[in-house]
Amino acid sequence: MSIFKPAAEGKDRLNIFVKAISTTEFIRTFGRSAAWVIIPLYLADVRHISFVVIGLLFFLTSVISLPFALYGGRIIDRIGRRRVVLVLPPIVFALFLSLSFAIQYSSPTMVVEAIYLFIAPFGSVQAIADNVIITDTTSITGRIEAFSIIRIAGNVGFAFGPAIGGFLAGISYTLVFLAPAIASLFEWVVYIFVVKETKIANDTGSVILRKIKFPWNDKIFMGWSILIAISFFAVGQWGPTLTLFLSTGYLFTTYQIGIMYAVNGIVVAVFQLPINRLVGKLSDPNRISLGLIFYAVTFLLVSFSSNFYFILIDIAFLTLGENISTPPITSSIGKMAPSDKRGQYYAVFQVFSSTISPLAIVFGTSILPLFLKMPVIFWGIIFAINISVAILIFYYGAGYRLKQRLAGEPFDPA
Repeated sequence: MSIFKPAAEGKDRLNIFVKAISTTEFIRTFGRSAAWVIIPLYLADVRHISFVVIGLLFFLTSVISLPFALYGGRIIDRIGRRRVVLVLPPIVFALFLSLSFAIQYSSPTMVVEAIYLFIAPFGSVQAIADNVIITDTTSITGRIEAFSIIRIAGNVGFAFGPAIGGFLAGISYTLVFLAPAIASLFEWVVYIFVVKETKIANDTGSVILRKIKFPWNDKIFMGWSILIAISFFAVGQWGPTLTLFLSTGYLFTTYQIGIMYAVNGIVVAVFQLPINRLVGKLSDPNRISLGLIFYAVTFLLVSFSSNFYFILIDIAFLTLGENISTPPITSSIGKMAPSDKRGQYYAVFQVFSSTISPLAIVFGTSILPLFLKMPVIFWGIIFAINISVAILIFYYGAGYRLKQRLAGEPFDPA
């Protein structure tokens, strides 16, 4: 059982673990978001890599992340959360430091790509551990609010990271990737001094990886996880694909793209809690469906004008869709997971999302060159995908058994 009882209803946002994980999320996102935004621009502009290859690179990072996520979730359940989160920041520090040196000294492109490939897998395990810690220490009713606080902290970092990254890229791309290396050391300090163990390990023996398995008999959870992962495919053009479209199709500068992502972070920070109050009475599936509709419309609007300020306003409304849909996605997994298998359940969800969401980048970057001069067709396709997935989630969410699980009813293997 958990060492720490869930916070009393309404007190979750005061939980020391929520504060600690929010702090690490801010530090992490502040450092790494610039690298995430800038890396496709660096590869395209400096290394002259094609859109398709860049998309495949992001896909490969997710493929490599799959076993890390699955084994990481099992390890989190077996040996505890704290041991895992203490090991990861030094590894990420070493990887980003190596990447910055590889860029500084013009190492072969394959070396740069190989180093970048292994950053995301360790990041996925960090995300699982953080989610499990929050689930361990918050109540069911307060979990969306707790995850929202963490998301706000991350997006405050996201508001500054890409904008500063765009400025640093104008000086040297090396600095863009050195920043997250340094940031990793700061988040490590928070984990060391603030985050205590939130769950007793099942036993003191070694971790037996061959026992890792999917909860196939929990069909409600598996169906929900796959469907939510498909929603990540729908919204997945927000990121590298949109960045490449704006830089190549509309000729936006690196600095302008950084400002765009800053707007995204600011809107999350300012409007996440008001949005929670506004749509709080909606069920998780209905809230996610509504968010996807926002994504669909705002993606389509990108094709209407190349005016920078129009795009900023459009991105602000896209972010409202993100505010609506993202918190219930994370909290719904915790609601459905048995208390002794939270690492496993979050890991399985991570596997599904990491398998499907990068396909969106591969898909987007593959067809983007075909429709670069016909943006209405390109973004019209993305609009149709988002609307279709919104409808699927709406109807699946109407099922009685899913409603019961999302209300906190434990899984009955019978």
